[in-house]
Amino acid sequence: MGLTVTNANGCQKSITKPIQILPKLKAGFGFTNTCFGSITGFEDFSTTSSGTISAWEWDFGDSSSSQLENPRHIYLNPGTYRVKLTITNAYGVADTVSEILNIIPLPDANFSWTVLGGRSVQFQPEDTAAGSSYSWVFGDWSTSASKAPVHIYGNDGNYTVNLKVVNGACAQTYSASI
Repeated sequence: MGLTVTNANGCQKSITKPIQILPKLKAGFGFTNTCFGSITGFEDFSTTSSGTISAWEWDFGDSSSSQLENPRHIYLNPGTYRVKLTITNAYGVADTVSEILNIIPLPDANFSWTVLGGRSVQFQPEDTAAGSSYSWVFGDWSTSASKAPVHIYGNDGNYTVNLKVVNGACAQTYSASI
């Protein structure tokens, strides 16, 4: 880049100095699997106007960190975490972004049952989370999506009952012989 200065007498002085235009960085990321006890995967979506990103610094919000481009992490407790990613290029230019991540507790798929009389059985899930959905398989090819169904068996016998409880993206299954 050059600069020329001219005074009132017409004298000129010029100077030329090199300038460096540094690339612009934009940090960004996404994540998958936010169920407690599962591996949460993080994917870097950061961009740069030129060159490459040379360093990644992840802060998972639970006193854990990583320097990998696309790390995986297991949270030890359900809850809300602020995850932060700082990217840096070879020129030392950096950008940081943070996102809120909710680690969802797994629903409780355990259940109890009470024989009401004859072949009629009342099933009761242990899960009490609002918004959970239920999928019962009673072991005689019958199914139900009710939270606490009553099922009448056509024959005496032993049956394996399965309950799948889904809460958001998280699911848990439990089986019991009755």
